[in-house]
Amino acid sequence: MDSANIIRLLDIFVIGPATILFAYNIRHLPWLLCALVVSIGMLTIVYNYINFNRLYRGTDPRPYTVLPTWVQNLFWHPVNGKTQLLRLINLFVMYPILFYAWYYSIEEGLYSNVVGLFMISFGVLIGFIYNLYYFVKIALQDEQDDRKN
Repeated sequence: MDSANIIRLLDIFVIGPATILFAYNIRHLPWLLCALVVSIGMLTIVYNYINFNRLYRGTDPRPYTVLPTWVQNLFWHPVNGKTQLLRLINLFVMYPILFYAWYYSIEEGLYSNVVGLFMISFGVLIGFIYNLYYFVKIALQDEQDDRKN
């Protein structure tokens, strides 16, 4: 089992459920923000379960195309299990929502709660850095590949 699948299992069994618990532990969280955080947790579990099965079985749905590599990776070609578009959505939609929920947790004193501390320190901060790193790394690699062709 490769490191990408180990991270998928961590997302399925730890990060997703911790995100859901995090949303339910904040008493004054606006209902829309609570629904968004719970949805993020549920989608994290579902998406990573589907991706784990796809990667574990070794099937790769990449279509052949004549488009530049960066366009393929943005929309169709998952690299390490995610497309670049999904990484952008994570960086500019999902993580800002989770950071905003974290703001509410600080007001409630939830940061001392183990679930809240784990959720923020591992699930959000490391996840943000991980997605940003791979977005930049793949974009630079795509640019080099396009120059070779």
